[in-house]
Amino acid sequence: MTEAIERRLSAGVILAATAIFGGLLLVLPSYFPTFDEAKYLGIGVDIWTGRGFTTVFGVAFLSHAPAWPAIVGLPQAMFGIDSLAVGRILDAIAGTAMVALTGALGWRIRPIVGAIAAAGLLALIYLHDLTRTARLDVPAAALLLLYLYLAFSAFRRGSLRLGIAAGVVFAAGFLVKEIDLPLAPAPFLAAVLWGLPWRTLGRTGAALLGVASIGVAPWFVYYAAAGHSVYRLGTPGWTLVPIGLGIGLIVVVGALSDRLATGALGTRIAVQAGRLGPERRLRLIIAWGLTLLWAVALTYVFARTARLGGTTFLGIEQLRLYANTWFNALRAVAVFGGAGVLFAIVSLRVDPDAAGARGIRDLIIATICGIPLVLLVIAVGEPPRNYLANIAIVTAVAAAGWVWALERLLGANRTYLFVGGAAVVGGAGGLVLAGLVSTHPERLAVAGAIAGAGAAGLVVALGRRGRQIRPLVVPLVALAVLVGGTAILVAHGRNTLHPAGGEARSEAVATETAWIRANIPPGTKIAYGSFLGYEAAYPLAGQYRATQVPARLSISSPTAPDGLLWGGEGPQGGWVAVDIAPRNVDQFEGFRAAWIKASFVQTGATYWVYTTGIDTSSPTIEAALSTATGFQKVADWTFPVAGTVPLHGSIYRVDAAAISFDPSRLVMAPEALTRLVGLLGADGADGQAAAVRLTARVDVEPSGPAADAALAALRTLAGR
Repeated sequence: MTEAIERRLSAGVILAATAIFGGLLLVLPSYFPTFDEAKYLGIGVDIWTGRGFTTVFGVAFLSHAPAWPAIVGLPQAMFGIDSLAVGRILDAIAGTAMVALTGALGWRIRPIVGAIAAAGLLALIYLHDLTRTARLDVPAAALLLLYLYLAFSAFRRGSLRLGIAAGVVFAAGFLVKEIDLPLAPAPFLAAVLWGLPWRTLGRTGAALLGVASIGVAPWFVYYAAAGHSVYRLGTPGWTLVPIGLGIGLIVVVGALSDRLATGALGTRIAVQAGRLGPERRLRLIIAWGLTLLWAVALTYVFARTARLGGTTFLGIEQLRLYANTWFNALRAVAVFGGAGVLFAIVSLRVDPDAAGARGIRDLIIATICGIPLVLLVIAVGEPPRNYLANIAIVTAVAAAGWVWALERLLGANRTYLFVGGAAVVGGAGGLVLAGLVSTHPERLAVAGAIAGAGAAGLVVALGRRGRQIRPLVVPLVALAVLVGGTAILVAHGRNTLHPAGGEARSEAVATETAWIRANIPPGTKIAYGSFLGYEAAYPLAGQYRATQVPARLSISSPTAPDGLLWGGEGPQGGWVAVDIAPRNVDQFEGFRAAWIKASFVQTGATYWVYTTGIDTSSPTIEAALSTATGFQKVADWTFPVAGTVPLHGSIYRVDAAAISFDPSRLVMAPEALTRLVGLLGADGADGQAAAVRLTARVDVEPSGPAADAALAALRTLAGR
């Protein structure tokens, strides 16, 4: 295949993948809004009505910069255009751009690599699902990919304009969601390896860093003033001054790199550097050394983040839980990406000076820089939507690895090596496909291996007849990935035209809000639980005052009266309801009587809307309320969900002064008690003492074999 044909074919595949991804977004319905979407829509309303960066519950929101809610809320504030529709349109644009940008990053390695990368990302139904929402994750990921593409181009061309553009895009992405911070230095570190003059690196880097810093500075200053610490770093607020001065110094040095390079100091530095060895080796040490140092430093910072809430950073059980939760959704990434990245690394070892080797190294550096973010997300149990850009980067690297492996395989002279290798590749393809459409990976792996071996046999047979089609195999693979990805996405889209869970949530929100409008006077303060809280409160914004009384994350503590500790206070008793936190093996979701009473007394809320039905909704509180005083259930609904637990909605009238819970009763879900017993069992005598205290008041709900087993384990630990 000639270079011109490869370029035209690859451009066609990338354009087709982009068009198919975006086209399906036009014909498929959006999902029911998630709590994240409703949360940011509410923040957008408050921003443009002068109430500041607050949620619909009147709580200051400082987890992320306010760019996304401000952007989606502006058209509604000015022209009455629905914010949710604006967010969905922007998400559709961003998701479609991600496919094109992934292809562009792969194109830097080789056009056919870009084609396979774009087509491969097309098959990631998890990305397409997220793009059918108004979340901020997809726009943030798209801006990160655009930043990398512009920054690589800026350094390659030594362009100040592109450097400035990259800085602007970085700042915009950071203000949407700060996921681009880990990959910030990747383009500069990659450019060090290219052999560009240091003064070119300095000038371009100064333009990029200076503009990016100016863009994000207002948010850092605001956060330091409001939160008294440096955003995400956690150091005292005053440390922002030396950090800013340090960045300013780096920018000045970079901007003056031409003068410094020709001055006496620059000459001395060049002489001393020359004594350290060849410049290429020095660049290798600097680039890879700083890459690893950056990754280690970020991992250390992330390991100390307050979000971990006292849990282990990367325990084996947490890794197992995360894999069980998300592996099926990401099996394609794990197989295609894992094997492909390995092939890409081997290719650098075998062909270090090949035409696409520089592009592969660039993206491997970016991958390493992004590893700490992935580790943090796994540790806290957050979904993969937080590292979508990292997945796209790995997809491009993997595509390069697979192209290299396929071409090496096609060059094999021995038939058994060619056919055997094709069987392995086909088996891997079957595993990738299984992660998207099947629950029987072994069957598709075998079918893929047979298909791969058969295809290789056909190529060999045709070759013996004088029809050499080996040069067409890689282009055919690119087309096959495109066709397969399209089929998978279309099939998934048909299966999600009417998602049962979304319809039930929509019905629950509509039913609860209609009841409130019909039975509660406007202006009343209403409290909501965590599940569907934002979604139900947002439509009533401006008519009713809202607050939230959710469960809080806690960890085990053998010295606490009930064996549980919330990080915001010392050991306290009085827990009344506890469930597991499903995303982290060391955490629980629970309520203490004092929290509930204080929340209603302080906020003046006279109703509590509480909905359950998913594993993060903490349903045991309803069992605890059955024997409490101060709560009168005034409405109750069940909303069926096909194939899973139904949603249940309740509305309580609350008399804050009369709130009281049975002090002898702690309601725990069976899974929560089992988890707590396991954690306390590792605490020796203190854990046994905590188990003794628990046996006196624990009530496991719902009853059944799981509850009996959990109680038996507790009694065993307590020595009874």
